[in-house]
Amino acid sequence: MTAADLATGPEGGTLDAVLGRLNALDVLVHSGIRVTAGPDGAVVARVADPGPEHVEQGAAGAVINVVMIMGLADCALAVPAILAAGGARCATLESAIKLAEPLSPGPFEGRGRVVGRQGDLFTVEVTVVDDQGRIGATATGLVARI
Repeated sequence: MTAADLATGPEGGTLDAVLGRLNALDVLVHSGIRVTAGPDGAVVARVADPGPEHVEQGAAGAVINVVMIMGLADCALAVPAILAAGGARCATLESAIKLAEPLSPGPFEGRGRVVGRQGDLFTVEVTVVDDQGRIGATATGLVARI
């Protein structure tokens, strides 16, 4: 799937319109997440400027909060399906998030891609990384158009 295939359905309008609608959602604005789509059809859900609400004290010092990593992973699961469904509403039905290494405070992102589709059900894979390429989590999920 390429960027040209995304968000072209009658429900969603253009890719820019759908991304604009998603980026205006209170939950994304409040959590500092911004979503974009790459030319290859991958979605990036990014926190470019983590604040104190994104950080907790771990055994090795300050790290990105695990709850924030999981929320970002879920966003990166749902948005690729929303775009593949032409901007239609979608929800994560099932997900498995595997935490890897703690991420140091700093920018981090989830990169999601639809890897399978059966009708209105999408299988999505996500990797959450920091700007140094360290993997904080991986996720897979089943997302449905609702």
